[in-house]
Amino acid sequence: MGLEKDVNRTGASLIALLSGLSPTLLPAQVPARDLTIVMAGDSTTWGNGLLDENSFVAVLDHELKNRLARTVLPDGMRFFDAGGKPVTPGVFTNPLQYLGRSAVLEGLGASVEFDLEGDSLALCHTLRRGERWAELEVSADGARLGAFTNRNPTLGRGEASFVADGKSVLFDLDRCFTYGHAVTLDGRELRGGLNTGSYMSKPPFSYFPGYEYLVIRKYGSNGQVVHALFFPAPPPAGSRLEARYRFGRVVAHTASTVGGLEDESRLESPYGNSSVSFDPARPSFLSSGLDFRRIDAGAFFVHRFPGSAKRRIRVTIRGGQDPYLAVNFASSRFHQLVNAGIGGWTAPLFLNDTGRRSWKHALEGARPDVLFLALAPNDDWIEGKRFVERRLTGLTEAALRRLPSLDLSSAKLEADGTFTAVKKAGLIRALTPTTLDSSQLAGAQGILPGYFVRIGTVTGDRRFTAVREIESFDPASGRLAWKKPLAVSEFAGRRRLEDLAGEEFSVRSLSNYQENITKLVDLFRGASPGTKLVLMNLCYANAGLRDLWGYPEALARVAAARSGVSVFDTAPALMAAEDAAISGKRPENACELEATGASEYALPWTGYHQGFRVLVDGVDLYGKSAAIFGGWHYCVTPGKTGKDLEFTTSGYHRPGEVKDPMRLVFFHSPPPVGARLRIERADAQWSGDYCHPNSFGCEQVGRACAGKLLELLGP
Repeated sequence: MGLEKDVNRTGASLIALLSGLSPTLLPAQVPARDLTIVMAGDSTTWGNGLLDENSFVAVLDHELKNRLARTVLPDGMRFFDAGGKPVTPGVFTNPLQYLGRSAVLEGLGASVEFDLEGDSLALCHTLRRGERWAELEVSADGARLGAFTNRNPTLGRGEASFVADGKSVLFDLDRCFTYGHAVTLDGRELRGGLNTGSYMSKPPFSYFPGYEYLVIRKYGSNGQVVHALFFPAPPPAGSRLEARYRFGRVVAHTASTVGGLEDESRLESPYGNSSVSFDPARPSFLSSGLDFRRIDAGAFFVHRFPGSAKRRIRVTIRGGQDPYLAVNFASSRFHQLVNAGIGGWTAPLFLNDTGRRSWKHALEGARPDVLFLALAPNDDWIEGKRFVERRLTGLTEAALRRLPSLDLSSAKLEADGTFTAVKKAGLIRALTPTTLDSSQLAGAQGILPGYFVRIGTVTGDRRFTAVREIESFDPASGRLAWKKPLAVSEFAGRRRLEDLAGEEFSVRSLSNYQENITKLVDLFRGASPGTKLVLMNLCYANAGLRDLWGYPEALARVAAARSGVSVFDTAPALMAAEDAAISGKRPENACELEATGASEYALPWTGYHQGFRVLVDGVDLYGKSAAIFGGWHYCVTPGKTGKDLEFTTSGYHRPGEVKDPMRLVFFHSPPPVGARLRIERADAQWSGDYCHPNSFGCEQVGRACAGKLLELLGP
């Protein structure tokens, strides 16, 4: 992954994301008061480690400002010099600002004017580092409302000294937000500076050739985020390190412990040194998130009016030292938004983290109106056990490599050179609306009421399977039962429930996950009883890489036992968006075949995709009789052969990945010989890895969250 994410794009990705949004379908609905919203989760919420850049939280923030408030950007404002003559403002770029930039006005008597409708004013301005500041007066329709200054209160100078012990490579400073470092070793000035990288898949100093030290973020002995001098090797024992630096932060829309370089437009890395990597599958040093991010009240002037009206607001520079005003935006509501997402996070980590990333810190300073909790992808790595298995014998090595290894609990080389594998799924013998019979269930151990069963063979599209919470299990007869009756309409491509005989099913627990989510729910409700909690399923996953079935149902079980808790599954919105993105106009996303009467056809695509049409003589049969089986999945160890491929695990086996050809399969009524087949797939996918939303996915998830928020707020 390397340095693929650049934290110094000055909001370019956020601007591109929001400027490309399709027109919202949400009705404008300005609430009667300011709202506080917390988005808690893992890397899917974390984005690029700021408040909302490269995350669906950006879209939710956009909706908060532009649908649940009325917001004016600098482009909608008018700027004047001291004599009242219109002027073009300067521009200050910094990713901590909303959309990454503000308009800069300079000089005594200069002013900015704009019209705003509502019953309050929330003016967001940026306090730059340095000695410049202004006294600013605010008026509405000519009447003075108040005044504020943009003097930055965070600035100062510091120094530290250390005697090396010959073992340590980390030397803590007493704070974060340091910059302009001068570091010497026994009087010799060293070359180095702030870590400006992102996720690192290689040793840190390989990204900074010639650097003798890096200034990184970590937790200090006081439990707060501090800077530290980090060396590639321990300085010699007895040598003396001296460090001088300035400190301070750009006070802007986003409050975070991420500071910046001497160039105020550039930020240091949002990643630091801690125990949990952004990507648990590929852990590396300096790749941990250290704090939650929120809108910074210190960057706002807020005024409440006695009633709602459209007013002409003016802000005038009245004094100061070489005065300036950096205007980011003005809004009719000061909605607070907290991004409590940390890459690699799980429910146990939210419960028990000793740093600045526990459930308590998500509530720090405010009691939210709504808290979204989006966890599962990382929790699932400890949920790999299944309670039904069957043996697959006589497998060639090539056949073994084609099996998704997440579905396997073992593989063994036999004397005849073939493999026997144990698959974590049984075969359906008989299915009714409330029962499932299977020979693999006869005598099975450990299946309990409250566990979950996935019914139907996995194709890559969850509309071809269904999940139920198990009510009872009879090992003598090999029968599972559940309460909510199945309907054949839940299974795309099937005409009768009996048609699923011979297809696969799987049983899992998720009891640990439910227990941890329940603990979090109880802690949040106890600390903030008025908060509406939303348990969120975000991923519409590729089961070959993330076997995330059962989570919406598990969350529903948790929510049913608690008041003020609801479940929100964004997968249907993602599926609908991908279906709508099938144009049939891009040659790379369409292919044509002539039917041979067969039930299965190889397609010219490899890997995995979501959103298909299967046109047979112009009639779409996808989900009616046809399915596409994807081929991107974890596999047995690449590069090894024979006995070296053997394994046994009670969890997930994922030593490598493979992309196999996609297959078109007809469950019934295969097209006659000579029929024309045209297969079209979506032009846009919600995620590059079917876990972390891309810009298209961020739009869908963010919009869906805004819709859920409006639903919870009511009329």
